[in-house]
Amino acid sequence: MTEASPPLIFLDANVLIEALIGLLPAQAVMDLAAGGSIRLMTCRLVVDAVENDILRRAQEEPAAIDELVESWRQLLDTVPLMVVPDPPRELVESAKQRYLPTMRHLPDIPVLASALEQKADLILSGNREHFNDATAGRAGIQMYSCAEFLRKLVAGP
Repeated sequence: MTEASPPLIFLDANVLIEALIGLLPAQAVMDLAAGGSIRLMTCRLVVDAVENDILRRAQEEPAAIDELVESWRQLLDTVPLMVVPDPPRELVESAKQRYLPTMRHLPDIPVLASALEQKADLILSGNREHFNDATAGRAGIQMYSCAEFLRKLVAGP
């Protein structure tokens, strides 16, 4: 008898940012990954967006840069996060044609394309307006906020 692999969850940038700034649902997701209950994945584009957000926040509040950079390094050291290359342009263009009508936000299309290419079990995003149920149904992949995902885990199948 073989044990099933933990679910593979693809992260949008705002989930990582929520974990950095201390929002409890995102931190709980990171804890689940650190404990091996789930596997986390994202693409290079998402990591770049997080790092750009850290730099933007540092410009607004220069005293916070050291703490933000240290929090980011600590998160990357403690949470197993697989970072895959961004999806090929052709895949993004195809996804744009198929999913933009429901997703309604062009910058999120490569994230969706990457999650589909990597065969993730679900996508976590703090922006459910873009990663919405209509897009989830069309793409055949579940999409949740961190809080929704945690509620689903507690409720069970």
